[in-house]
Amino acid sequence: MAIPFEVTVSNRYSVRTFDSQTVSSAQLLTVLQSSYGYMGSIRVLPKIGNEYSLVIYAVNASGSFRYEPETNSLAEHDLAVNKETIRPYDSGWPSDADVVLIIVWDQTRMSNEYFASAEAGCLVQNVHLVAITEDLGTTCVGLISSSGLRSELGLPSTMIPILVMPLGYPTSPYDPDAAPDYSRMTGNLPFAQTIGTSLTGALKNLTYTQAWSSLDLSLQETSQLLWAAYGYSSTDHRTTPSAYGIYPLVIYMVNSTGTYRYIAESHSITQIQTGDKRSSIATACGNQIWAASAPGIFLVSLDSAYNGGNIGDGGVLDHEFVEVDAGCAVQQILLEASAIGLEGNVVVEGLEDWNGDTAQTIREILGLTPSIIPLYVIPVGRVSGTPVSIPIPTPTSTPLPTPTSTPTSTPTDVATASPSPSQYSSPSPSPQATPNPSQSPTPTPEHQSTDIPVEFIFGIAGVSIFLVAVLTIILLRKRK
Repeated sequence: MAIPFEVTVSNRYSVRTFDSQTVSSAQLLTVLQSSYGYMGSIRVLPKIGNEYSLVIYAVNASGSFRYEPETNSLAEHDLAVNKETIRPYDSGWPSDADVVLIIVWDQTRMSNEYFASAEAGCLVQNVHLVAITEDLGTTCVGLISSSGLRSELGLPSTMIPILVMPLGYPTSPYDPDAAPDYSRMTGNLPFAQTIGTSLTGALKNLTYTQAWSSLDLSLQETSQLLWAAYGYSSTDHRTTPSAYGIYPLVIYMVNSTGTYRYIAESHSITQIQTGDKRSSIATACGNQIWAASAPGIFLVSLDSAYNGGNIGDGGVLDHEFVEVDAGCAVQQILLEASAIGLEGNVVVEGLEDWNGDTAQTIREILGLTPSIIPLYVIPVGRVSGTPVSIPIPTPTSTPLPTPTSTPTSTPTDVATASPSPSQYSSPSPSPQATPNPSQSPTPTPEHQSTDIPVEFIFGIAGVSIFLVAVLTIILLRKRK
């Protein structure tokens, strides 16, 4: 039986201890294909920038090999370069992992370092998820000697190693009952559900479109997408990794009724602005007007003031770690969209520069504070047809509270659980890297409104009345 995509996502965590089992060649190729290859004619991650710019080297005890996405094969690179010879340059992270993946940015394919890092984030998220389906584990290591790895692999100066991912069998098993964390879902969004679509199904159905039907996203679909981007699971982890476990990103959703900010800690949205800003955003992004036809536009942004400015921003490249974080969130939105019968895309035009003119324009359009830095625009919707039926779960461990139109707690960007250690750091991150709730900025008034447009409320009410009617009929039939 295929494991639902949301269950796989809920099992995501950074594995740091591995046993001595060998990763088979077939498993390794499955991981690589599902992370950076093709499913049919479609690439399993979006093109961020003008070209795919990464190269993956797989290193084990027998040597190093280069992954060829077009043929889903491994080509021998250098048998003298193995796990032990690269150990001095990757913080010793391979440990007992059978394979080490080295993600390299090829500057001759694309020169933008921000886009390359975000593309790497999309790849990282895929590796995490497909590893789980193969009973494997991984983590993302960012504190590496890029020049040392480049020299060891014999690469030219235009090839920049940026991340390392050990891959092997984890010493602790995954939780077969993992799910979205219902205990945190005290806000105004419906509970994120587990759908029947598997990770493989989501990857195979992944489509990048530029035209959508006019049918609005349902509140349930919005809930699914926001949870997938940055929510919590029952394993007390987030759906995506973050450097130093800080989680400084902010996810916004823009539709015909207004602009909403996602609050992961209560799984809720808070309205920050009324009015339809989709066309304005599309115009700001290099006149990509097609994006405005999507019923929902998701904006992945950085709050540069979060945690007193200690946001895990750094690495081999400027802002690399934050861009990797953003790429993970982008990929999650696209995968969840695919899993529930929607289609998306990524708009990067005008966002080539860090906090440049387009970022400033989007900030002004949405009335955001200066600390918010827009990074990526993801339009999502359905091309045609009716919404996918999303079943309502009946969890046995935690009762489902009734969603309300107003979050039951004050929105905050501070996680209520202790963050996990860094996915992009040395094995023992410094204490300064741990988020300090007292340093978290107080949300500005623009983010405090919890009003939801009447169109939104009517939509919820209509769905609720329908569900009540259906349940009443079922109960009456059972009594007969």
